[in-house]
Amino acid sequence: MSRAIRIGIVGAGLMGHWHAHAARHANAKIVAIADLDIDRARRLASRYNASAHATAGDLMDRADISLLHICAPTDAHLPIAMMAIDRNLHLLIEKPLSASQPETLTILQKAKSAQKLVCPSHQYAFQRSVNKTINQLKRAGEVITVDLKFCTAGGAGFDPSSFPLLAADILPHPLSILQRIFPSKQISKSEWRLASSRNGDWEISTQIDSTRIRITLSLLARPTVASLIVAGTKGSFEADLFHDYVVWSGGEVTRSTKILQPFTRSLAHLWFASQNLAFRAVSSEPAYPGLNTLTSKFYEACNTGAEAPITEQQMIDISAMRDRFLQAAQSGGDILESVNFSQGASS
Repeated sequence: MSRAIRIGIVGAGLMGHWHAHAARHANAKIVAIADLDIDRARRLASRYNASAHATAGDLMDRADISLLHICAPTDAHLPIAMMAIDRNLHLLIEKPLSASQPETLTILQKAKSAQKLVCPSHQYAFQRSVNKTINQLKRAGEVITVDLKFCTAGGAGFDPSSFPLLAADILPHPLSILQRIFPSKQISKSEWRLASSRNGDWEISTQIDSTRIRITLSLLARPTVASLIVAGTKGSFEADLFHDYVVWSGGEVTRSTKILQPFTRSLAHLWFASQNLAFRAVSSEPAYPGLNTLTSKFYEACNTGAEAPITEQQMIDISAMRDRFLQAAQSGGDILESVNFSQGASS
């Protein structure tokens, strides 16, 4: 970056910790941390010689910053974002960007009027494994299926009535990856179907051109996994998104390739997983791969006046899809109804 951005972080929990790590990796100056638990704010602030505050308002009133990371609970995103834009700050917001599509539109419209940039932390879409898959996509030939699977233990200990909301907060990750694979498509314009055998386990599917898309979200299935499989007529890419590496399997079918397939596949996973572990150790990325890259890209956009790495329309699409999923999952419906985007921030 041409100059260090001075940032504040609201929320000193797990994601506040990793946003601070990504900010330092991008050579930003971490000026202030805010959390309702002031002791937690002080602990994180002490690592970066930053000031600690009990509220977002106090942080913004007292700290000289140009950009704010919002890592507070989702319901607090809108009021904090509106306050920050009034103070002429750019915003990097932990996903989901807001609690609903109308709130997302409100934030984007206000930011656009103030000429401030907003970006949600859809870091999975900026992983090396996703980039490699996209850059080599032609190698797979015609893409037949795209499967995204997210199984998490994040629902453990929660009331089952909260499961749809927890899953809705995971959904932006696979959707943002699809936006990178199909950059010319507006994913919210497709008809998506929802299938569920029980609360806590869902599959949503659609078709984009001739490619079948399936997203599995489960709070129940084990082990925990985040994966992307792109299968084409000439071969497949299999990405481990938790660990950020991808394995290519060619489409040649012979007796010997069938016999050797379990061994070649296992060796490929071992090789690329080992390479990835070494790379992440050297690049100081022990968790949340992609967050460092997205943060650096967003800071660069703020410094140069370029567009944010995630566009307004992509943010609107994902917030609408999240709303549609949440409504269908809570009501037991099987179709994620289409939404009118005439209110879009870019209109």
